[in-house]
Amino acid sequence: MVKPDKRLDLGLDAKTITNRIKRYVKKASNEEDLKIKIESWIQEVISKFFESGKKPEVAYEHRTTISGRREDALYGTVIIECKAPKKLDTESEFVRAKEQIIEYIKEEADGKPENFGKFFGVILDGYNISFVRFRRNQWVANEPTELSEESVYRLLEAIISLRRKAIDADFLLSDFGPESETGEKAISVLYDAVEKSKSSRTEMLFRDWKRVFSQVCAYSPGKLEGLVEHYSVAKGKKVDVEKLMFVVHAYYTLVMKLLTSEVISFFNPVFWVAITEDRECVLQK
Repeated sequence: MVKPDKRLDLGLDAKTITNRIKRYVKKASNEEDLKIKIESWIQEVISKFFESGKKPEVAYEHRTTISGRREDALYGTVIIECKAPKKLDTESEFVRAKEQIIEYIKEEADGKPENFGKFFGVILDGYNISFVRFRRNQWVANEPTELSEESVYRLLEAIISLRRKAIDADFLLSDFGPESETGEKAISVLYDAVEKSKSSRTEMLFRDWKRVFSQVCAYSPGKLEGLVEHYSVAKGKKVDVEKLMFVVHAYYTLVMKLLTSEVISFFNPVFWVAITEDRECVLQK
């Protein structure tokens, strides 16, 4: 989880790092000097966006390898291949660098094609940058483009994504589906809240839902009895199966809204900060 911090601004971080690289590369004499500087600036970003103890593992060898701590992450590893300044100006050098990073990814992925997509490759020489991914069963690498705030933002975005799960049907079912612990607990809590509610608005929403649901789906309360046994709500008490179905719909509507916000925050990580801060405020209350 990202740390709630009002100072988080990935766009500002991208701008800062871009300017630093452009200034430093003019006096950098080799790739090692450039690599050390870029690593230190990336670490500054990591320290802001990850909680203590949950930072990704960073290996500094011939290249910078940043690995997440979760197997179900959107990206498992970001690999940054630094080259000497202006090295990517030459087509042959770029091809060589691309082949190097692809071979390294294959090695890290144990040669299994199904794992290649978990890696995000980056090649840069301080002036130009290129990204390497495995898409649709083939390697895709854009031609080197001038280093910019947008390209550095994409690099930082990939690193931040080490903390989040991939949006995958199996993961969603496991975490939020009808057999999940989260689903069962949430629906039980929501049902109790609806049953105990004295709010006229809650009652109005339930009546409206029942009217619409009965029109679009032919059902009888008797057909919903299986829900009571599955979710084990209001143990020892008579369960209103229509209210239970209302709660189940409300739960999955909430899941879909949260999923939507997760997709949006992938394209704008700062959006996630606002969500996290709101959640922290709710929990404190």
